[in-house]
Amino acid sequence: MRAFLFPLMMLAAACAITENGHAIYKPLVLDDWEVSTPQAEGLDPNLVLSTYQKASSLSTIYSLLIIRNDRLVAEKYFNGQSHTIANPTASVTKSIISSLAGIALKERILAGLDQTIAGYFPR
Repeated sequence: MRAFLFPLMMLAAACAITENGHAIYKPLVLDDWEVSTPQAEGLDPNLVLSTYQKASSLSTIYSLLIIRNDRLVAEKYFNGQSHTIANPTASVTKSIISSLAGIALKERILAGLDQTIAGYFPR
């Protein structure tokens, strides 16, 4: 399942550009993300369509979600995957954590790189 949980504030059907009459990147309407459309969030729908068409030819991609302005505007799963299948993300996780640590240092949320996380979780 998608990891981030936000209240669903809008149940509008997201209009997706179609290919041969089938929506190819319409987001799932669940209870985690507010759903919108590329157009409503200022994205070029043709560029989004092109991105998904290119992604569909890659054997190493499992999912592609596009979030803009805290709204899910496009979503598709590839190579037999779905939103209910969890995949290992160790390498990606390291990159994301290091980026977040850099932001936290810049914003002075962390005192330094030697600070432990235990102080944030007293139990």
